This record gives sequence, structure tokens and C-alpha cells, in this order.
Amino acid sequence: MEYKKVLLGAKTDRTWNAEKTNDYIEGRYIEKNENIGQNKSNMYVLEAGNEKVGVWGSTVIDSQMSRVAIGKMVKIIYLGQEKSDKTGRIYKNFEVWEGIDKAGDEVPEADIEDINF
Repeated sequence: MEYKKVLLGAKTDRTWNAEKTNDYIEGRYIEKNENIGQNKSNMYVLEAGNEKVGVWGSTVIDSQMSRVAIGKMVKIIYLGQEKSDKTGRIYKNFEVWEGIDKAGDEVPEADIEDINF
């Protein structure tokens, strides 16, 4: 039997930090890491060009990314700070857009024959 070491998660080249309204990042969603850092946040890893870029989760991002499958193309747009009608708190608002698959756009799946049990 052959084994492969289970890694702790994708190492990122950098973390995306939205600074001004309409800043965005786009790339292929390749991994979600949970309970990261002191705040036990989610980190979404996107393959953007030749980089692996980490995107910190938030209530807004987490709720939208929960509907996106790993392997999909995504675009995350920073909409700026907004005030919650419910709590009166200021929060960072984002939109998450999911790529629409077209023929030939699929992510190749691992060849089952390559896995030895």
C-alpha cells in the first residue's frame, strides 16, 4: 500500500486586503481552511495567475462562499463599509460572483486509477 502525507492546507503567497471600494480579486477557488488565526476565521485560497492568494472570511464572505463549489472561478468585490440596519454596526460589505461554466472550462479531476489503496 502507498501513502501520501496529508498537508495542513495550501500555503499562500499573499493575503488579499481590500482597501478601497470596487477593489476585487478573481481566481479559481482551490481550498477553504477553517479556524485559522486568533479569531478562528475561514481563509479561502484562490489561484490567481501564478499566485495562491488567501482571502480572510467574514460573515458576509462566508455566507456567500458557502454556496460556491471548490474548483469554480470566483470574483470577490469590496463594496465599501456599510452600517447594519439591525445592529447599527459598521461592517465591510462584499459581493461574490461565481464563474459560469462553459464547455472546456471544467477542472480536470484526478485519475482514479492513479490512487493506490
